Amino acid sequence: MTRQRYACGVSLARAWREGVGVGDAAWLDESPELALFAALSRLVAGERVAIPAPANGAATSVVHAAAGVLDAVLVRDAALVDRGVAVLGLALDQLPDDDPHAIAARAWADLALGEVATFVGDLRVAHRRFDTIAAVARCPVALRIAAMLRLVGLAMERRDLESARSWARKAMTLAEAKRPADLARAALASGLLAYATHDLAEMRKTLGAIATDSTHGRIARLLIASAEDEVQALTLLADALREAVAGRDTVTYALCVFMGARRYVAMGRYEDARISLDTGILQLVKPAPHLAKLLIEERLACLR
Repeated sequence: MTRQRYACGVSLARAWREGVGVGDAAWLDESPELALFAALSRLVAGERVAIPAPANGAATSVVHAAAGVLDAVLVRDAALVDRGVAVLGLALDQLPDDDPHAIAARAWADLALGEVATFVGDLRVAHRRFDTIAAVARCPVALRIAAMLRLVGLAMERRDLESARSWARKAMTLAEAKRPADLARAALASGLLAYATHDLAEMRKTLGAIATDSTHGRIARLLIASAEDEVQALTLLADALREAVAGRDTVTYALCVFMGARRYVAMGRYEDARISLDTGILQLVKPAPHLAKLLIEERLACLR
């Protein structure tokens, strides 16, 4: 029993220190003490989950409130979001600066508030919230990577693909040492952006490095192949789209639609490009309106 309590204490300390993200729920399901972080892991991945009752502690109250805000954003319920933000504000007011988990708790709050800003379309505030996490070395590494990948999406919305590539590469660098799942996600985004900016050599190099990854390897191999023959590429991009939908990966989904539409235009198949973009916009307008806007602008640019 003592050994189990020690292991739980170590895991809980790790969750506070490093944060949690996509794919972390498995090791977090070890104990009731870790239930809140297990829920956060799923919420960050875009999956709704029951949020456990809050435990004692000012920092824990902030993180619990942040989880409620993330869940409200997933539901797309404006009234629920407003109530969640109010609860989060009160919890932040009661968090002392000398709390040992203050930095981590505030990072979770910034992540949640960045998602709210994205939801309401205030992308300047969203960028500021995510950048606050990404730029602070003392913030939990998993949250810094999550923020960087969200900054990829915001840069894409501005059609600033070079900035998006820069954030994706920063996320890859940060994930290399300890977070292979995040490394694969960042590499997938980086490879797709290299393709979108016509850097095929970099795309093959980046995606080739994750071709054997258990989660993202198949989509990486599909995308490498899609850079070759035009007709085959469209079939492979369709397969990649299905995988992105299954994995709730809105950034990858948007990039696949973007790339596919450009392939159709290059082949003179303008109506197919329009249908592809229209479908992508409908799929993204609720979960990721800023990415839907990217496709709307692409539709205007290439199908005038």
